[in-house]
Amino acid sequence: MIDDLPKDLGAGLLKGLTAPDLLPATAFFATGAVLYGHARPHEVWLFVTTASPTAVILLGLAAFVGLTLATVAVTWFQYPALRLIEGYWWQRRPVRWIRDWRVRAQAKRLRDMAQEYDDLADRVEAGAASAGDLDRYVELEERLAELPPQPRRLLPTLTGNLLRSAEDHAHHRYGLSTLVTWPHLWLVIPEHARSQLVSSRATLDRSVRAVVWSSLFLLWTYWWWPAAAVAAGAFALSLASVRRAAALYGKLIRATYDLYRGQLYAATATPAPADGQDERAAGERLTEYLHRGQRSGTRRHSGSDAALGAAS
Repeated sequence: MIDDLPKDLGAGLLKGLTAPDLLPATAFFATGAVLYGHARPHEVWLFVTTASPTAVILLGLAAFVGLTLATVAVTWFQYPALRLIEGYWWQRRPVRWIRDWRVRAQAKRLRDMAQEYDDLADRVEAGAASAGDLDRYVELEERLAELPPQPRRLLPTLTGNLLRSAEDHAHHRYGLSTLVTWPHLWLVIPEHARSQLVSSRATLDRSVRAVVWSSLFLLWTYWWWPAAAVAAGAFALSLASVRRAAALYGKLIRATYDLYRGQLYAATATPAPADGQDERAAGERLTEYLHRGQRSGTRRHSGSDAALGAAS
C-alpha cells in the first residue's frame, strides 16, 4: 500500500510521543475510573481515606505508565485497523459474502455514474448543458475520482476505494506502479512536499486511532449500559473523519506523482517521456527497471542463472 512508507519513516512507537497523543487514553481511562467509582463508591472511598502518600504516588506512576503503554498499543494497532476499515480483511470466509455484496454494489455504482457522466459529457461538449447539468457533471467527476477506474480493483468500503484509487492513479495515467516507485519517489521529492504528506498521514492515523478508542469504549458498558450509545456515536464520527483524511491523503499522493514524477526519471538517469502518448510506456519501462533492474526486454529475475551468467 502507498501508506506504508510514511508510516515506517515516522519515528518509532515511543519516539516523538507527546502529551496530545496521550489525551485519548487519558479520556478513556478517566471515564472508566468515574464509572467504576459510581458503581463501587465504597471501595473508592476506602482507598481515598486510607491510602498512604507513597501508595498515591505509586498509583500515579502506574497510571502514567499504563496510559503510555495503552497509547503505544493502539498506535501499533492502527495499521491493521486501517486495513480492516479499507476492507482488505473482509476476504475471510465468515464475512466474505459481505465483501462480495459490497463490491457488487460499488461496481454497479461505478457503472451508473460512468454512464451518467458520459451522457452529461456529450451535452457539455455540445454546449447544450444546463446549469444543473454542469453542477452534476462536476459532482460526478469528483465522485468517480474516489473510485478505482477498473471494477476488479474495487474494495468494499469508501475509505478503501479512496486510497486504492490514489494508489492506481500513477499507473492508470503514467504507467508507474505505485507499489514499486513510491519509495524511490519519496526520496527525491522536496522537503515541503514530504512534510505535507507526513502531516496528512498523521491526521489519517489519528482518525484511525479514534476509531479504535471508540470501539474500546464498549468495555465500559459493564458498569454503564448507555456507554454503547456513546461508543456508537464516537465510532461513526471517527469513521467519517477517517474518510475525510483518506480523501485528502489520496489527493496529495496523486499530486505528488503529477508534479514530481519527472524527478524520478532524472534521479534514475532514465529518459523522460517525450510526450503524453509515450508517458505510459515510459512509466512501465521505469517501473520494470526499478523492480527488476532491467531497462527493457523479457522479464527475468536478476538473480536467475541466466542473468548471473550474463553478468559473469
